[in-house]
Amino acid sequence: MPEWLGSRLQSGARWFESDCDVGVVREHRAGRERYYSLSRDRLGEVERWLARLDGFWTSRLRRLGEHLDEYLDEHLDGRP
Repeated sequence: MPEWLGSRLQSGARWFESDCDVGVVREHRAGRERYYSLSRDRLGEVERWLARLDGFWTSRLRRLGEHLDEYLDEHLDGRP
């Protein structure tokens, strides 16, 4: 568990509990130690959602830039 989380190992394990419950993180116990790994296959839905969101904002920001360029061209009359 990284120090920047400011957690002890036991509280770090609780931090992963909900992720384990939904299957995004897997826990493997070896004696007193616990190992956690990310289940990327469970993240497919999140990745698809992020791709749609990225496409949405890319399109909207491009349109905003075009609008601002047109506005500046019309209102600055060629001034820098």
